[in-house]
Amino acid sequence: MTLALGASLLAACAAKGRVGAPSAGSPGVGGMTGGTGTTGGAGTAQPPGTTMPTPAMFAPAPGALRRLTVAQYKNTIADLFGPNVVVPDLEPDTALAGFASIGAATVSVSPHLVEQLETAALSIAHQALADATARVTLVGCNPPSTSTTDDACASAFLAKLGRRAWRRPLATDEVAAIVAVVDNAQTVTKSFFGGLEYGVAALLESPHFVYREELGAPVAGKPGTLAFEDHELATRLAYLVWNTTPDDALLDAADAHQLSQGNGFATAVARLVASPRAATGTSTFFSEYLRLADLDTLPQLPTIFPQKTDTLGPAMRGETQRFLADLATGGGDMRGLFDSPTTFVNAELAKLYGLPAVTGTDYVKTTLPATGLRVGYLGQGSFLALNAHSNVTSPTYRGKFIREMLLCQSIPPPPMNVPPLPDDVPGQPQTMRQKLAVHRAVEPCKTCHTLMDPLGLAFENFDGIGAFRTMDAGQVIDASGDLDGKPFNNPRELATLLHDDPRAMQCLARNLYRYATGHVETAGEEPAVQQLAQGFATGGFKYASLVNSLVDSAGFVLAAPPVQDTTGAAGSAPATGAGGADGGAGGATGAAGGDAGVVAPSVAMPTYAKDVAPIIANRCSPCHTTDAKAGFNWSYDNLVTNTTVTNATTVKCTYLIAPARRVIPGDADHSLLWTKLTLDETQATVHNCGEPMPLASSGKTVPTSELDTIYRWIQQGAKP
Repeated sequence: MTLALGASLLAACAAKGRVGAPSAGSPGVGGMTGGTGTTGGAGTAQPPGTTMPTPAMFAPAPGALRRLTVAQYKNTIADLFGPNVVVPDLEPDTALAGFASIGAATVSVSPHLVEQLETAALSIAHQALADATARVTLVGCNPPSTSTTDDACASAFLAKLGRRAWRRPLATDEVAAIVAVVDNAQTVTKSFFGGLEYGVAALLESPHFVYREELGAPVAGKPGTLAFEDHELATRLAYLVWNTTPDDALLDAADAHQLSQGNGFATAVARLVASPRAATGTSTFFSEYLRLADLDTLPQLPTIFPQKTDTLGPAMRGETQRFLADLATGGGDMRGLFDSPTTFVNAELAKLYGLPAVTGTDYVKTTLPATGLRVGYLGQGSFLALNAHSNVTSPTYRGKFIREMLLCQSIPPPPMNVPPLPDDVPGQPQTMRQKLAVHRAVEPCKTCHTLMDPLGLAFENFDGIGAFRTMDAGQVIDASGDLDGKPFNNPRELATLLHDDPRAMQCLARNLYRYATGHVETAGEEPAVQQLAQGFATGGFKYASLVNSLVDSAGFVLAAPPVQDTTGAAGSAPATGAGGADGGAGGATGAAGGDAGVVAPSVAMPTYAKDVAPIIANRCSPCHTTDAKAGFNWSYDNLVTNTTVTNATTVKCTYLIAPARRVIPGDADHSLLWTKLTLDETQATVHNCGEPMPLASSGKTVPTSELDTIYRWIQQGAKP
């Protein structure tokens, strides 16, 4: 059966309605009354009985359609069909504000990902039903070999599988529509299981699978306030704690309305948190929060750091994951993130850290020397190597990470024409501290570097790969500094200050809130974030108390009505699915089709077509025009979709992170476009970034207001 025929069959199923704009009588995506598939918004809901009192001045954020992240997609497929089913390649997630979960709720689905999701659905369905013995166990019935159709068998199986896949019971007409797809396919393939593959693929390609439907339903007596109904609560809870689809027990509780009544939700939370599967959710949160996936592509040059191997970065990730798991699931005080004396090392890391040799390939829990400077997460290679250049350390990167990620403070982007660090005078090498002191004396750099550098310089005893050293440029390293006026002499003393700084654990609570809700908190949600941080502190800064405070918070169980999309962006990108009649199940990415959307971009969010393309056309011609006189056309596809930097010169730019990309949605600082717009010719040469844009010889400049627009466009997801 050809892919085109398969797509037409899926379209027949998809034509039931648009995501977020259900037609009369079609299955709803929000406000479902008991999960029966009635039209969205028809019912009411109430928050769980164990929800903490709503803080004064709290205003919830609108609900959303949140696309599954790649990890969530893979975990869900493994739960549905077993660990041996291979998920084909999917476009990597775009992290916004540090989290793939925020990117998945914000960034449009590219046409390429639409194709990949269709291919994946068909491939997974074929793998699941290919083995004659295993498929009987999966399906639960086995029609005679002479039968090509068996609607009773197909209906029972698809209803059971669909409940797990769509995270709610399917309505009768939904099952019937998919069975019709199966019947049509069986007629063509002359095979019951061959046709059933297309029913499974239809389930997996549906927006009801690809998107987490978390929209809420009206709360009786509270106009303008919505509460997530039982199946939405089950979905939010399962993907937070386990990072996968709800299991049958959780769906049973949702079917019976137990999550929104009495202590049912608290009982479900306790069961999920106590399960060994909770380690997956914890690991995913911290891996995204601390950028641990980037350790696969460390930029350090082996010619300068001979310890750099293909296995070193993954080993560092393994250390930090085990360290955090031990701290979080072992009931420890999460402030030990900064000053814990223990870590986990394998043979390669033990050698790098100068610790006693480890035999074998396993990690060993190790107590660090009490008199040493390596302590806590900030003494681990995952922090030290990720926040360094390819050839030298970067106190600025290290200090910036502490300020932004661990203290939740904002560091503005660097201004244009930032001068490079001074070169060494022949015979008079300077330490990094000395070079940065000169750099901070330049007024445009002073304000931000005064915030970042004193913290990052505390780690100068660790080189660009994380190995300990005592000298820099022939001089004894000075690791002293201050944290907002509180002095320290070395990284161990800084760790103590961070341990005692209330902003650090407040920041951890804030980031878990963002990860769980799929968005950066609004001003109206700030009271809930503060309440969460207080609950975390009251619980002795134990990770379990943080999770429990989060799921009991108003921000986790309440929503505001959807914001009407008046920008026209809701129908700008194709949806998952084959795009059946009237837009099919597909229509879109956070707000569907051309109808009223359910997730609107923030007011005045820049787009490429409206805001950025005119700037490039005006400031970057005649070099980068449609005829690409410079050898490259700055179109949206070339900037954002086909992102890989192939130029042999600019790919070596030290401001970029591997793999080098022209635009990284949500990360302007490591995007080639932003780098070339903000460097002068000297900086561009020193940092191997090619020529800056626009060239001085062109006589053109990019005003600050236009640079701000481009920066906001990248940071807010690089929308088309």
